[in-house]
Amino acid sequence: MTKRMGLRVAAFGAVALAAFFGGCAKETPPAAGYTEEFGAQVRAYLLANPEVLQETITALQAKQQAEAQSSQAAALTTFSEQIFANSADPSVGPADAPVTLVEFFDYRCPHCQRSMEYVMAIAANRPNVRIVFKEFPIFGENSVNGARAALAAGRQNKYLEMHRLVMTTPGELSAKTTRAMAQKLGLDLAQFDRDFADPAIEAVINANLALGQEIGVEGTPSFVIGDKIIPGFYPDQVEEAIQAVLLKGPAEPAPVAP
Repeated sequence: MTKRMGLRVAAFGAVALAAFFGGCAKETPPAAGYTEEFGAQVRAYLLANPEVLQETITALQAKQQAEAQSSQAAALTTFSEQIFANSADPSVGPADAPVTLVEFFDYRCPHCQRSMEYVMAIAANRPNVRIVFKEFPIFGENSVNGARAALAAGRQNKYLEMHRLVMTTPGELSAKTTRAMAQKLGLDLAQFDRDFADPAIEAVINANLALGQEIGVEGTPSFVIGDKIIPGFYPDQVEEAIQAVLLKGPAEPAPVAP
């Protein structure tokens, strides 16, 4: 087989692999010029040169990853105000901090429970970082009750205290148990009950869930910093992203039209 023929065969192999990785929503018609004889040549060439398949797979995966990152960066730009500046979200740290760290979390996620002290330490010791807490209950009713309780406590300026208590309390998170937590924190229970059931709090939770779907949050915890989403609890990656934003500095103001 000539080199030119080999390249042509490899190209057909690449097309076949792209179709395979792209999905099988409907049958793809044969490429122009394809014959059964040429199909046999493709098969023989790929069997004799399996490294071509690996190279093609690697290139395809890199292309798909680059496209996913580009799409995600665009989504973060589109929804930046909802991500970083939604007044309905509890936050801690200076409003003008050079870095905003957003955490999507669930109270019944063990990795979120592990990450809590790390996030709290940043909130307590890093005045150049603002933390935004995105209630993102994806593990059922217990998770939703925890989110409702924390947001309700926030209306009495006890969000962080309830956040820590709910995150570290094992077992069921029913309306009854979260009310007992509110009592433990010395909250006005009548107000807590009203706020816990307030549709506005449910709306905040639903908005977070919808936002997560829009920007590609697929699990908890997920951290958003600048133009990056870090899925999972990886402190080294979070620190790298924080430092990258600090090194980049504040965005330049948009030019004023004459």
